[in-house]
Amino acid sequence: MMMMNRVGGPRDASASGASQGGGGLSPRGSHVTRSLIDIGDDDVIYIWSQTEDCILAVSGVERGDVDQMRGGDGGLETDASSTQAGGFPAASGQSPKGKRRHVSDLFLNQCINNLSVDELGASAQMLRCSRPMVHDVYELVLNETGQYIALVGHDGLSVVQLPPKSGSRGLFENGKHTISCRTRCVDEMLLHRHQELRIQQASWFPVPGSTTALHILLLTSDNVLRLYNVLETDSPLLTIPLPGGSTQITAALGETAVAFDFGLPVEIANHRKGSQDSTNDIFFPVYVVRGQGDVIQVMMPSTNRLRKPKLFQLSMFPPADDNYGCDFCSMVYLPTTPAVLVLASSLGTLQHCVILDSETDSDIGYDDEGEARTAESTLFVYETVDLELTLANDFIESASNLTDSSTGDSYTISKSMMLKIDALRDGHYYVWHSSGVHSIELTWLTKMSTFCVEQSRNNTESLFQLSHDEPSVVEHILDTKPIPDSPSSAVQGLLPVNDISSSCLVGLSGDMQLFSFYHKSKINLPRLPLLSSEDVEVAASPLRKLHENDFQERIRNILKRNMSNPVLMCGKSQTVVNHQQCFELLSHVTQVFREEYIQKQDMAREEIEKRAALLRKQKCQQQSELADFNQSKQVVTEKACELAEKYDALHENQVDQLHRIDVLVNTIETSLPYLSNSEKTTRIELEDMSEKLKHLQVSFKKVKTNYEYYSMQNCLQKARQRSSALPVLSPVKETNMRKLLNDQSNRIQQLVTQVNTLMSAAED
Repeated sequence: MMMMNRVGGPRDASASGASQGGGGLSPRGSHVTRSLIDIGDDDVIYIWSQTEDCILAVSGVERGDVDQMRGGDGGLETDASSTQAGGFPAASGQSPKGKRRHVSDLFLNQCINNLSVDELGASAQMLRCSRPMVHDVYELVLNETGQYIALVGHDGLSVVQLPPKSGSRGLFENGKHTISCRTRCVDEMLLHRHQELRIQQASWFPVPGSTTALHILLLTSDNVLRLYNVLETDSPLLTIPLPGGSTQITAALGETAVAFDFGLPVEIANHRKGSQDSTNDIFFPVYVVRGQGDVIQVMMPSTNRLRKPKLFQLSMFPPADDNYGCDFCSMVYLPTTPAVLVLASSLGTLQHCVILDSETDSDIGYDDEGEARTAESTLFVYETVDLELTLANDFIESASNLTDSSTGDSYTISKSMMLKIDALRDGHYYVWHSSGVHSIELTWLTKMSTFCVEQSRNNTESLFQLSHDEPSVVEHILDTKPIPDSPSSAVQGLLPVNDISSSCLVGLSGDMQLFSFYHKSKINLPRLPLLSSEDVEVAASPLRKLHENDFQERIRNILKRNMSNPVLMCGKSQTVVNHQQCFELLSHVTQVFREEYIQKQDMAREEIEKRAALLRKQKCQQQSELADFNQSKQVVTEKACELAEKYDALHENQVDQLHRIDVLVNTIETSLPYLSNSEKTTRIELEDMSEKLKHLQVSFKKVKTNYEYYSMQNCLQKARQRSSALPVLSPVKETNMRKLLNDQSNRIQQLVTQVNTLMSAAED
């Protein structure tokens, strides 16, 4: 269901005849494409109800419940044939539009049962605006912190402040059904003074790490970007006039800015005068597209240091005479490596532009006057995709003015293309318009990323692979107007909510009915190796070398579909549908099934049968060769046994011969009449040893004599010490001994006295 071609040829930047390209907003109707649904980080889905003029908050989101949904009855499933664009990581500073979402079982069942928004209002919380909504709403945008919701309209912009959450379930005001929310109108007097002024787009200004996110950027039809603070909405904080001005001539030539998107932030070192310290200022590149295809880059400073930004007119390569088409109406920035800018026209043409930065960073910094200098980027239109907006091809070609069969209103098909990226896969995004929904996946981004990473290594292999890349995979997954007489039912909002292996799309139909279906990917995600197979080296089969690609990859390429039948969804109408158109639709769908499904399956079956026949033949040949190898193995085994026996006999004979040779050599040497050189050397060594031995004997005798002498002296000295040693008494013993001696002396003296006395007596 797609037509694709590579770009080429010169580009005429001054091509005329391009209109504004549907950048403005259409009036209320089922054929107008809108974006009235969004989801926050707190897992709350917000839906704008046009009948009630209020916001419905559905707190039915729970992480991890998507896997339980796949067995539900009545769900719509598509058989996506898209391939993954590669697993390079998302760049730092990715905006909130790339966050992963998960939908609960309850809410998805409500979508599957085609529950209307009015019926959903009975169970959801109704957030009513404090001020009446005087303008039509075509887009509902939630800020990063989930505190404010911007209701963007054709002739007005309102900011709704969400109430606080409380209670165990985390609902607004503890689950109150109807809540009045404070509402502010952004620069209401500006739109009243200039009735012809139209709002082209409004987006919240990304502030990394901020807890408020109070700034919103507004693009109007007078080619002016205005930055507002939602707390002070009477006047803009910063006004950025874009080149071209606002005149009827510029609008007729398509030089009016119609859409913009934010890129990843850039840090610039600010070296202040007279100070050695430097600070890093953050700039956000804003890419603005005009209706005739020119892209302007605005380097917006952070909201902390507002200053007049610099504007660059980005050059597009390679040049083209037709200026790469006209009637551009929307764009989206893909934060991949390298970054890609998608430009969409109201005619269904998509331009995939690779953003090429400057080769050197010498221009990045501040000049002497304190103005920021940034490197100017360029755009390389790598690919052009032409969407088939509906199954009725003839209807598209003659659809300059159409009439809705249900309302009778005249309108033009697909004057607004809405783009939204898919956070599950890099380089994948969705497009919805008044006729349906498309899925686009940039399969060449993997090789492009590899080439950018290995460019410094001068790797020619990555350059060769880049030259043989595949075009993007485009899939028509939903058609809301398959035949001209079917009532219009433009998609009023699309919300990709992701699982680990597939994406679930939740949206609003033209009659405000919820719908959901899975968009499965046929890509085989890389599997983690088993722990038991980490150290095991598996030998590649020789059959896999018969072809350059793997056989399974060849089967996938055969089964790869260039077209697919989308899910049909039409609005309700009382008119009778043309049977001829229904028959043509049935024939077209049948032809797609026959060509893209049955025929390719037959081709794959034939390829598998050829492969099986080849494998059977090779198996028979290998079995025959195996039998021959077994016979040869037996013969070789017998010869090996014989050789082993001969070897053993020869080895024994060799050992015997060597022993005999040694004996013979010794005999010959002993029978010689003169000494050999070795014997002479041995004799000299023996004589030297004999002389040394004599000296050693003399020295030994001296040592022995000295030893005997010193031993005798030692013995004598010990004897003297024993003989000259006196007994030593302790003080106590000495005292006792003195007492005893004194007593004995006294006793002896007494005895002497007595003897003397007796002798004197005897003499007398």
